[in-house]
Amino acid sequence: MGKFTPGLYRLDEVATEHFRETEYYHRYFVHNVVADEVQFLTPLPGHGVLSLSLGAKKRFTEPEIGSLCLYAPWILPLLHIPGQIIEANDAGDVVPTIGLEEQLRRPSDPELTDREG
Repeated sequence: MGKFTPGLYRLDEVATEHFRETEYYHRYFVHNVVADEVQFLTPLPGHGVLSLSLGAKKRFTEPEIGSLCLYAPWILPLLHIPGQIIEANDAGDVVPTIGLEEQLRRPSDPELTDREG
Protein backbone atom coordinates (compact mmCIF):
# COMPACT_ATOMS: atom_id res chain seq x y z
CA MET A 1 0.00 0.00 0.00
CA GLY A 2 1.50 3.35 -1.01
CA LYS A 3 0.89 6.75 0.56
CA PHE A 4 -2.51 6.82 2.22
CA THR A 5 -4.41 8.62 4.93
CA PRO A 6 -4.52 6.75 8.25
CA GLY A 7 -8.10 5.82 9.06
CA LEU A 8 -10.86 3.27 8.88
CA TYR A 9 -11.20 1.28 5.67
CA ARG A 10 -13.78 -1.25 4.54
CA LEU A 11 -12.59 -4.57 3.17
CA ASP A 12 -13.66 -3.56 -0.33
CA GLU A 13 -11.29 -0.56 -0.18
CA VAL A 14 -8.17 -2.54 0.75
CA ALA A 15 -8.66 -6.04 -0.64
CA THR A 16 -7.13 -7.04 -3.94
CA GLU A 17 -9.37 -7.05 -7.00
CA HIS A 18 -9.93 -10.83 -6.94
CA PHE A 19 -9.74 -11.30 -3.16
CA ARG A 20 -12.81 -13.52 -3.04
CA GLU A 21 -11.14 -15.92 -5.47
CA THR A 22 -7.96 -16.41 -3.43
CA GLU A 23 -7.01 -19.53 -1.50
CA TYR A 24 -6.77 -17.40 1.69
CA TYR A 25 -10.37 -16.28 1.23
CA HIS A 26 -11.69 -19.83 0.75
CA ARG A 27 -9.54 -21.54 3.41
CA TYR A 28 -9.58 -18.91 6.16
CA PHE A 29 -11.69 -15.83 5.62
CA VAL A 30 -15.09 -17.44 4.92
CA HIS A 31 -14.69 -19.74 7.92
CA ASN A 32 -13.39 -17.21 10.43
CA VAL A 33 -14.52 -13.74 9.37
CA VAL A 34 -17.43 -14.87 7.19
CA ALA A 35 -19.06 -11.71 5.77
CA ASP A 36 -17.28 -8.40 6.32
CA GLU A 37 -14.20 -6.75 7.73
CA VAL A 38 -13.07 -3.21 8.49
CA GLN A 39 -9.53 -2.14 9.23
CA PHE A 40 -7.99 0.73 11.12
CA LEU A 41 -4.79 1.37 9.14
CA THR A 42 -1.85 3.54 10.13
CA PRO A 43 1.71 3.82 8.85
CA LEU A 44 4.67 2.81 10.97
CA PRO A 45 7.49 4.85 9.44
CA GLY A 46 10.25 2.54 8.31
CA HIS A 47 8.15 -0.52 9.17
CA GLY A 48 5.15 -0.52 6.83
CA VAL A 49 1.50 -0.35 7.78
CA LEU A 50 -0.19 -1.58 10.94
CA SER A 51 -3.76 -2.85 10.77
CA LEU A 52 -6.38 -3.52 13.41
CA SER A 53 -8.98 -5.68 11.68
CA LEU A 54 -12.52 -6.20 12.92
CA GLY A 55 -14.45 -9.04 11.32
CA ALA A 56 -18.19 -9.61 11.35
CA LYS A 57 -20.57 -12.39 10.42
CA LYS A 58 -22.77 -9.81 8.68
CA ARG A 59 -22.09 -6.70 6.61
CA PHE A 60 -21.28 -3.66 8.77
CA THR A 61 -24.14 -1.16 8.62
CA GLU A 62 -23.60 2.51 7.79
CA PRO A 63 -24.40 3.54 11.42
CA GLU A 64 -21.81 1.01 12.66
CA ILE A 65 -19.22 2.37 10.22
CA GLY A 66 -20.10 5.90 11.37
CA SER A 67 -19.52 4.94 15.00
CA LEU A 68 -16.19 3.31 14.16
CA CYS A 69 -15.13 6.47 12.30
CA LEU A 70 -15.86 8.47 15.45
CA TYR A 71 -13.53 6.17 17.41
CA ALA A 72 -10.69 6.42 14.88
CA PRO A 73 -8.99 9.49 16.44
CA TRP A 74 -8.55 7.50 19.67
CA ILE A 75 -7.83 4.08 18.19
CA LEU A 76 -5.24 5.03 15.55
CA PRO A 77 -2.69 6.48 18.01
CA LEU A 78 -3.02 3.35 20.16
CA LEU A 79 -1.85 1.19 17.25
CA HIS A 80 1.71 2.42 17.38
CA ILE A 81 4.73 0.77 18.92
CA PRO A 82 3.88 0.00 22.57
CA GLY A 83 5.35 2.45 25.03
CA GLN A 84 5.62 5.30 22.54
CA ILE A 85 3.95 8.69 22.44
CA ILE A 86 3.29 9.56 18.82
CA GLU A 87 2.44 12.68 16.86
CA ALA A 88 2.21 13.73 13.24
CA ASN A 89 5.06 15.70 11.67
CA ASP A 90 4.62 18.42 9.02
CA ALA A 91 4.49 15.80 6.26
CA GLY A 92 1.57 14.05 8.00
CA ASP A 93 3.69 11.05 8.98
CA VAL A 94 3.05 9.65 12.45
CA VAL A 95 6.33 9.34 14.35
CA PRO A 96 7.26 8.22 17.86
CA THR A 97 8.51 11.10 19.98
CA ILE A 98 9.20 9.91 23.53
CA GLY A 99 8.57 6.80 25.58
CA LEU A 100 5.33 6.47 27.52
CA GLU A 101 7.09 6.03 30.86
CA GLU A 102 9.14 9.18 30.29
CA GLN A 103 5.99 11.14 29.44
CA LEU A 104 4.19 9.91 32.55
CA ARG A 105 7.12 10.91 34.78
CA ARG A 106 7.25 14.48 33.46
CA PRO A 107 5.71 17.05 35.77
CA SER A 108 2.52 18.49 34.41
CA ASP A 109 1.08 21.94 34.90
CA PRO A 110 -1.97 22.14 32.67
CA GLU A 111 -3.27 25.61 31.95
CA LEU A 112 -6.79 26.06 33.24
CA THR A 113 -9.36 28.23 31.54
CA ASP A 114 -10.92 31.09 33.52
CA ARG A 115 -14.01 28.94 34.01
CA GLU A 116 -11.96 25.96 35.26
CA GLY A 117 -9.72 28.07 37.56
